[in-house]
Amino acid sequence: MKYQVNEETGNNEAIFSAELLSVSDKVLTMNNEKQTQYRVGTIRFEDDGGIKHTVTTVIYEKSYQRGMTIGETYQAVAQETEKGVFIHTSHLTNSERATVDMFNFSEATVSQVKESEVSVFGK
Repeated sequence: MKYQVNEETGNNEAIFSAELLSVSDKVLTMNNEKQTQYRVGTIRFEDDGGIKHTVTTVIYEKSYQRGMTIGETYQAVAQETEKGVFIHTSHLTNSERATVDMFNFSEATVSQVKESEVSVFGK
């Protein structure tokens, strides 16, 4: 999980991976200025202590329409609010982040790239 403070609301947030277990067929509308449409879903995730939790989540209709599949893992955000915790899950798959070990960023490799740029661009 990645923790941060939402710059807009000032609320604490956790960004994490969650398996999508179900999504309601019924589209609901939030009581806000934009009348945001959403669906209720169920996700499963593992907390920092290794405990698995199954909880409800909001899936915004725009995200859902981009394509979401039961059993796939997606990015979810839990936001601490005055009323408790609000979780929404996005259509974005939550892939593993790249690490430096995945690439050969040695000085020799970087030097080779700089030399090839010189010959290609004539500098």
